Amino acid sequence: MSSSSRDAKWCVPRLERALKKHQVGEIKACINSIAVRLRCWLRAFRAGARISIYVKKSACHCAEVHS
Repeated sequence: MSSSSRDAKWCVPRLERALKKHQVGEIKACINSIAVRLRCWLRAFRAGARISIYVKKSACHCAEVHS
């Protein structure tokens, strides 16, 4: 991936930029990243966990923080 450090923000703004520039590979990567995060949230909610969300290398990540 050719993402600069200033793109290390939330997935949605990154996706919007990719859509404007018609970067198909980047769009797919963003959608996949968002889908992974949503699945992580759902698992954490089902487990009754508190959720910590952080951003690393221009992709969204979800860390489950169990109480």
